Amino acid sequence: MKAAQDTGNPPRVVIVDDNLALAENIAEILILEGFPSEVFGSAEEALPTALGEGVAIVVTDYRLPGMTGAELVMRIRAQGKHLRAVVISAYSDERTMKAASEAGAHFLPKPVDYTWLSNFVRDIGWMNRPGAAQVAWAKRLLAVEGNSADNAEECAAAAWRAYEKLNARLSPLVGSASVQALFVRSAKLAQVKFASLAEIATPDGLTKLGLCLQALKPSIAPEAAATLFGTFIDLITTFIGERLAVLVLRSAWPTIEDTSLRETKK
Repeated sequence: MKAAQDTGNPPRVVIVDDNLALAENIAEILILEGFPSEVFGSAEEALPTALGEGVAIVVTDYRLPGMTGAELVMRIRAQGKHLRAVVISAYSDERTMKAASEAGAHFLPKPVDYTWLSNFVRDIGWMNRPGAAQVAWAKRLLAVEGNSADNAEECAAAAWRAYEKLNARLSPLVGSASVQALFVRSAKLAQVKFASLAEIATPDGLTKLGLCLQALKPSIAPEAAATLFGTFIDLITTFIGERLAVLVLRSAWPTIEDTSLRETKK
């Protein structure tokens, strides 16, 4: 999956709302914050630009002519583009919020909280994220554990087995409490991409790992798990060093090809 932002430039923002006046207001605020923003009146119009280089964030109304905002996010992810998304709506009903969550997007009710949105976009520019090498490792180890591209329950089970293996090998080195703390920290970082992971980013969040992944659409769950574990591997590598981190991973998954954890880190 292509990374949404792989340069040091400010992330580009695509804003989609058939209320163009509102969309333009959002764009003006974000442009003043230093983030290039483009406005579109429908999901179909926005899709080609959202799939383009440098676009890291989509802010979209839920109810649009044609496909919904949540469907737009799903379509972008299905095309292999990984970005952060916010679905906004004047209707805070369970159906709308669930659709946003299943697409891996944050839900923001109208009237829009411009301060929250500005902070969200600003945080993206500074967000620590896993590089391609860490995500590749995560995808490999999850695949070995039985990850499925079309079954969220199997993905959740694979994620739990992967965590147990990592915890068993890391606990003697750093302590089980540190392992859990780093995993919770990983969820806090990864939730910017997949809002539903916020449930894991709490002191007792580890117990909700399976439920959080199962709540996602089957096509989204594997990418969410890969982002979560890629971020975890990144933090572990920073904590204990690349050489030791590779030894831990190779001990848990000896069939995975030996690859540097830093070679493509941005």
